[in-house]
Amino acid sequence: MLLLLGVLSLSSCKKQEIDPAPENNNKPVFYCETKSALEIQTEDLVEDCYVFGYNGGNSANFGSSRNLQVGSWRGVEDIYGMYYDNIIYLKFDYAQLPASAVIDRAFITLYVDTFRYNSMPKYVTYGHDIEDDTKKIQVSNVTGDWSESTLNYFNQPSSSAVSATMTAVTKNKFETYSFDVTEILKEQLASGNKGFKIDMLNFSRHNLLRFASSENAYPSLCPKITILY
Repeated sequence: MLLLLGVLSLSSCKKQEIDPAPENNNKPVFYCETKSALEIQTEDLVEDCYVFGYNGGNSANFGSSRNLQVGSWRGVEDIYGMYYDNIIYLKFDYAQLPASAVIDRAFITLYVDTFRYNSMPKYVTYGHDIEDDTKKIQVSNVTGDWSESTLNYFNQPSSSAVSATMTAVTKNKFETYSFDVTEILKEQLASGNKGFKIDMLNFSRHNLLRFASSENAYPSLCPKITILY
């Protein structure tokens, strides 16, 4: 019997001329043996943004940021007197997915952003900064409207955790993360695509992951969704 497997890979980038890109250390998400395969790669990432809940909230918009940040910072012993929680929002365009497609699996892949963003002496200033690797990242289905140009901590859209998926964090500051979003994608195709919410499940002393956004300099590091059908 002939097994037909389709792979749709969507990513979006804005190319810039800066220093050489960091090494892409992505690990394969899955292994399949097929007799036939369809692979499609486009630049149809519609929107990506993160919100910054600094000391209880922040009205700043990060829709043009070169990275996407998710995590939390808690504890009275912090020398800077800060606490926050950062949340990522992503939305992909599925226009190239055949209307008759029966979804088998779907994965989002996020690549680390290694840009040095400040000179704070106590903490890692590039890549991920993980103190507690017992925590997990949760991906949920967004059910409300939002725009990367106006989104902030105070106007976040509604979301549903019915089909949420969780991934454990690691202390590797250059880790590539993949999230199984199969059930969420099925919900989106059935009820409308509002995108994905990615946040830290259970706040911690200090966990912050920095991923490359669609505004980062290197196309191979942009957010990606892979769909098998």
